[in-house]
Amino acid sequence: MREIRIGWAGASITPDRPVVMVGQMYHRVSEYVRDPLTATALALDNGETQAVFVSLDMVEPPYWLKERLDQLLAGVEGLDPRYVSLGVTHTHSSSDFNSDFLRDANEKILGTDILPPVEMGPEVLRGEEAQAFLAERLSDVIRRAWEGRTEGGVSSAQEYAVTGFNQRPVFREADGLKAVLHGDCSRPEFTGFENGADSGVGLLY
Repeated sequence: MREIRIGWAGASITPDRPVVMVGQMYHRVSEYVRDPLTATALALDNGETQAVFVSLDMVEPPYWLKERLDQLLAGVEGLDPRYVSLGVTHTHSSSDFNSDFLRDANEKILGTDILPPVEMGPEVLRGEEAQAFLAERLSDVIRRAWEGRTEGGVSSAQEYAVTGFNQRPVFREADGLKAVLHGDCSRPEFTGFENGADSGVGLLY
Protein backbone atom coordinates (compact mmCIF):
# COMPACT_ATOMS: atom_id res chain seq x y z
CA MET A 1 0.00 0.00 0.00
CA ARG A 2 1.35 3.41 -0.94
CA GLU A 3 2.14 5.73 1.95
CA ILE A 4 0.18 8.97 2.15
CA ARG A 5 1.14 12.11 4.01
CA ILE A 6 -1.55 14.50 5.24
CA GLY A 7 -1.44 18.05 6.56
CA TRP A 8 -4.15 20.33 7.93
CA ALA A 9 -4.15 24.04 8.71
CA GLY A 10 -6.74 26.70 9.41
CA ALA A 11 -6.80 30.47 9.54
CA SER A 12 -9.16 33.36 10.03
CA ILE A 13 -9.93 35.45 6.96
CA THR A 14 -12.01 37.84 9.05
CA PRO A 15 -10.70 41.37 8.52
CA ASP A 16 -10.50 43.78 11.45
CA ARG A 17 -12.12 46.49 9.32
CA PRO A 18 -15.40 46.84 7.42
CA VAL A 19 -15.54 45.17 3.99
CA VAL A 20 -17.81 45.29 0.96
CA MET A 21 -20.12 42.29 1.27
CA VAL A 22 -21.53 40.17 -1.54
CA GLY A 23 -24.39 37.69 -1.71
CA GLN A 24 -27.36 40.05 -1.95
CA MET A 25 -28.63 42.23 -4.75
CA TYR A 26 -27.61 45.56 -3.29
CA HIS A 27 -24.53 47.36 -2.02
CA ARG A 28 -23.57 46.45 1.55
CA VAL A 29 -20.66 47.27 3.84
CA SER A 30 -20.20 45.12 6.94
CA GLU A 31 -21.02 46.72 10.30
CA TYR A 32 -20.04 43.97 12.75
CA VAL A 33 -18.76 40.37 12.93
CA ARG A 34 -21.28 37.78 14.08
CA ASP A 35 -19.26 34.71 13.14
CA PRO A 36 -15.62 34.48 12.03
CA LEU A 37 -14.80 33.75 8.40
CA THR A 38 -12.31 30.91 8.08
CA ALA A 39 -10.06 29.15 5.58
CA THR A 40 -9.18 25.48 6.07
CA ALA A 41 -6.57 23.65 4.00
CA LEU A 42 -6.07 19.89 3.58
CA ALA A 43 -2.84 18.77 1.90
CA LEU A 44 -2.45 15.22 0.52
CA ASP A 45 0.74 13.75 -0.93
CA ASN A 46 1.67 10.15 -1.82
CA GLY A 47 5.07 10.86 -3.33
CA GLU A 48 3.81 10.72 -6.92
CA THR A 49 0.90 13.13 -6.92
CA GLN A 50 -0.54 15.72 -4.59
CA ALA A 51 -3.64 17.77 -3.85
CA VAL A 52 -4.45 20.69 -1.59
CA PHE A 53 -8.12 21.42 -0.92
CA VAL A 54 -8.98 24.79 0.59
CA SER A 55 -12.42 25.61 2.00
CA LEU A 56 -13.32 29.29 2.31
CA ASP A 57 -16.24 31.09 3.93
CA MET A 58 -17.08 33.04 0.79
CA VAL A 59 -19.94 33.13 -1.72
CA GLU A 60 -17.81 32.07 -4.71
CA PRO A 61 -14.23 30.90 -5.30
CA PRO A 62 -11.78 33.78 -5.80
CA TYR A 63 -10.68 32.83 -9.32
CA TRP A 64 -9.12 36.27 -9.71
CA LEU A 65 -6.58 35.25 -7.03
CA LYS A 66 -4.93 32.39 -8.95
CA GLU A 67 -1.99 34.23 -10.50
CA ARG A 68 -1.14 36.09 -7.30
CA LEU A 69 -1.50 32.92 -5.22
CA ASP A 70 0.74 30.97 -7.60
CA GLN A 71 3.45 33.60 -7.15
CA LEU A 72 3.20 33.51 -3.36
CA LEU A 73 3.39 29.70 -3.31
CA ALA A 74 6.25 29.44 -5.80
CA GLY A 75 8.85 29.17 -3.03
CA VAL A 76 7.13 26.38 -1.08
CA GLU A 77 9.37 23.33 -1.55
CA GLY A 78 7.70 20.40 -3.30
CA LEU A 79 4.31 22.08 -3.73
CA ASP A 80 2.88 22.43 -7.22
CA PRO A 81 0.31 25.29 -7.20
CA ARG A 82 -1.53 23.62 -10.09
CA TYR A 83 -2.90 21.09 -7.61
CA VAL A 84 -4.38 23.66 -5.22
CA SER A 85 -8.18 23.66 -5.37
CA LEU A 86 -10.33 26.43 -3.84
CA GLY A 87 -13.90 25.75 -2.73
CA VAL A 88 -16.41 27.80 -0.76
CA THR A 89 -19.20 27.31 1.76
CA HIS A 90 -21.30 29.74 -0.34
CA THR A 91 -22.19 31.97 2.57
CA HIS A 92 -24.09 35.09 1.52
CA SER A 93 -22.67 37.04 4.46
CA SER A 94 -19.06 37.42 3.46
CA SER A 95 -16.85 39.39 1.11
CA ASP A 96 -15.12 38.45 -2.13
CA PHE A 97 -12.22 40.77 -1.20
CA ASN A 98 -12.25 42.01 -4.77
CA SER A 99 -14.17 44.69 -6.65
CA ASP A 100 -17.82 45.42 -5.90
CA PHE A 101 -18.84 43.47 -9.00
CA LEU A 102 -22.59 43.94 -8.50
CA ARG A 103 -22.21 47.72 -8.27
CA ASP A 104 -19.90 47.70 -11.29
CA ALA A 105 -22.39 45.64 -13.32
CA ASN A 106 -25.34 47.84 -12.32
CA GLU A 107 -23.46 50.98 -13.30
CA LYS A 108 -22.69 49.53 -16.73
CA ILE A 109 -26.31 48.51 -17.30
CA LEU A 110 -28.22 51.32 -15.61
CA GLY A 111 -25.71 54.15 -15.69
CA THR A 112 -24.36 56.07 -12.74
CA ASP A 113 -27.10 58.71 -12.68
CA ILE A 114 -29.89 56.37 -11.60
CA LEU A 115 -27.98 54.67 -8.78
CA PRO A 116 -27.68 56.25 -5.34
CA PRO A 117 -24.15 57.38 -4.46
CA VAL A 118 -22.13 55.11 -2.23
CA GLU A 119 -19.77 56.70 0.22
CA MET A 120 -16.97 54.48 1.50
CA GLY A 121 -14.38 55.95 3.81
CA PRO A 122 -10.75 54.85 4.15
CA GLU A 123 -11.71 52.43 6.93
CA VAL A 124 -13.38 50.07 4.39
CA LEU A 125 -11.04 47.29 3.28
CA ARG A 126 -11.39 47.06 -0.51
CA GLY A 127 -9.58 46.98 -3.83
CA GLU A 128 -5.89 46.10 -3.96
CA GLU A 129 -5.55 46.16 -0.18
CA ALA A 130 -8.36 43.61 0.25
CA GLN A 131 -6.90 41.38 -2.48
CA ALA A 132 -3.49 41.41 -0.78
CA PHE A 133 -5.12 40.60 2.58
CA LEU A 134 -6.84 37.47 1.25
CA ALA A 135 -3.83 36.35 -0.81
CA GLU A 136 -1.51 36.53 2.20
CA ARG A 137 -3.92 34.64 4.46
CA LEU A 138 -4.52 31.89 1.89
CA SER A 139 -0.88 31.42 0.92
CA ASP A 140 0.00 31.12 4.62
CA VAL A 141 -2.65 28.48 5.41
CA ILE A 142 -1.74 26.46 2.30
CA ARG A 143 1.96 26.60 3.12
CA ARG A 144 1.38 25.50 6.74
CA ALA A 145 -0.85 22.59 5.66
CA TRP A 146 1.73 21.45 3.11
CA GLU A 147 4.74 21.78 5.40
CA GLY A 148 2.88 20.07 8.25
CA ARG A 149 2.30 16.80 6.38
CA THR A 150 2.76 13.61 8.40
CA GLU A 151 2.03 9.93 7.73
CA GLY A 152 -1.66 9.14 7.75
CA GLY A 153 -4.50 7.32 6.07
CA VAL A 154 -7.76 8.13 4.34
CA SER A 155 -11.21 6.61 4.75
CA SER A 156 -14.58 7.76 3.52
CA ALA A 157 -18.25 7.48 4.43
CA GLN A 158 -21.57 8.57 2.99
CA GLU A 159 -24.42 10.11 4.97
CA TYR A 160 -27.48 12.21 4.22
CA ALA A 161 -28.70 15.61 5.41
CA VAL A 162 -31.47 17.63 3.78
CA THR A 163 -30.09 21.15 3.84
CA GLY A 164 -31.66 22.81 0.84
CA PHE A 165 -33.92 22.57 -2.15
CA ASN A 166 -33.70 23.49 -5.81
CA GLN A 167 -34.52 27.19 -6.26
CA ARG A 168 -35.20 27.14 -10.01
CA PRO A 169 -38.74 26.07 -10.95
CA VAL A 170 -39.40 25.44 -14.64
CA PHE A 171 -42.30 26.96 -16.57
CA ARG A 172 -43.75 26.08 -19.97
CA GLU A 173 -43.59 29.23 -22.09
CA ALA A 174 -44.71 29.80 -25.68
CA ASP A 175 -41.16 29.31 -26.95
CA GLY A 176 -40.28 26.36 -24.71
CA LEU A 177 -39.31 25.61 -21.15
CA LYS A 178 -37.83 28.35 -18.97
CA ALA A 179 -36.23 28.09 -15.49
CA VAL A 180 -36.63 31.08 -13.17
CA LEU A 181 -34.72 31.53 -9.91
CA HIS A 182 -37.27 31.79 -7.06
CA GLY A 183 -40.13 31.56 -9.55
CA ASP A 184 -43.78 31.41 -8.45
CA CYS A 185 -44.76 27.72 -8.40
CA SER A 186 -48.46 28.57 -8.16
CA ARG A 187 -48.46 29.65 -11.80
CA PRO A 188 -50.37 27.23 -14.07
CA GLU A 189 -47.32 27.06 -16.36
CA PHE A 190 -45.23 25.45 -13.59
CA THR A 191 -43.99 22.01 -14.69
CA GLY A 192 -41.46 21.05 -11.99
CA PHE A 193 -37.99 21.92 -10.85
CA GLU A 194 -34.90 22.22 -13.00
CA ASN A 195 -33.14 19.45 -11.11
CA GLY A 196 -33.38 17.42 -7.95
CA ALA A 197 -31.74 18.17 -4.63
CA ASP A 198 -28.68 16.14 -3.67
CA SER A 199 -28.93 15.43 0.06
CA GLY A 200 -25.84 13.22 0.07
CA VAL A 201 -22.95 14.21 2.32
CA GLY A 202 -19.60 12.74 1.35
CA LEU A 203 -17.30 12.45 4.35
CA LEU A 204 -13.52 12.17 4.24
CA TYR A 205 -11.52 11.13 7.30
